[in-house]
Amino acid sequence: MKVLRLDLQGAWDEMVFDTLEDLREYLCYLHASDCEEEDREALLKYTLDEILCYGDWDYRLITDKEAEKYGG
Repeated sequence: MKVLRLDLQGAWDEMVFDTLEDLREYLCYLHASDCEEEDREALLKYTLDEILCYGDWDYRLITDKEAEKYGG
């Protein structure tokens, strides 16, 4: 099973991750680069649901075979 990142604003292409935690970490670090230092540390501790809402993201669980379509 893989995780497909979905951008609800349509600005980013789909991206495949191995785990939900990998997705959470990626999104936290992606958004942390836009934050002040004190906000950055708090953002890096966000749960998956919190960071999904923060950046208008979603995800879908897909099979390994489906992931091949996205280069994952």
